[in-house]
Amino acid sequence: MTFRDFTPLVDFSLIEAAVSAFFVAVPGGSYAAAPVESATNRQAWLPGTGKIGFYTAQNLLVNQASRPRVMIRLHAINHRPGAYAIDANGSLREKAWIASMDFGIVTEPSYTSHTAQRAAVLAIIPQLITISADGTLYPGGGINALLAYHQVSEFFARSVTTDVVPAEGAYMSTIPVQLAFNVLPSAWPAGMQTY
Repeated sequence: MTFRDFTPLVDFSLIEAAVSAFFVAVPGGSYAAAPVESATNRQAWLPGTGKIGFYTAQNLLVNQASRPRVMIRLHAINHRPGAYAIDANGSLREKAWIASMDFGIVTEPSYTSHTAQRAAVLAIIPQLITISADGTLYPGGGINALLAYHQVSEFFARSVTTDVVPAEGAYMSTIPVQLAFNVLPSAWPAGMQTY
């Protein structure tokens, strides 16, 4: 086993990509995925009439002029104590984490437009995790259906700001969320022991 066997298991940008794909696919939604950093049109990209650009940390770096837009950033990733796996080489591997993700909303300086976008994001966030009728996590729904290596077990808004800050001709606000996720048991390379 080499470190390459484990890189997809700690590539947390895959979770950002799944959240972006989910928002873009929401029925009745108006979000468009921004181009990836290697796209030739990334600097001048516009989401199209009636669409709102949805950016991950990767593609936000190439276009910060788009308004309105929603952007996400996964950060403050911490290992969940006691959640380990031992690989075939005897190395201890982390298998579960708690993290924060910020949803940043940027619109033109219109309070009505800005609060409508913030409300749309807040209305979609609960759909990211699907719960079965018995209250257990439904692994095939929400963003988990889009993840090959991870399963997100918690995703909820915390300390939502209602402040609208005028800056650079825009209104901005942030919706912080807390999430918990782990490596799917089926994603581990052969020969792993998990605890």
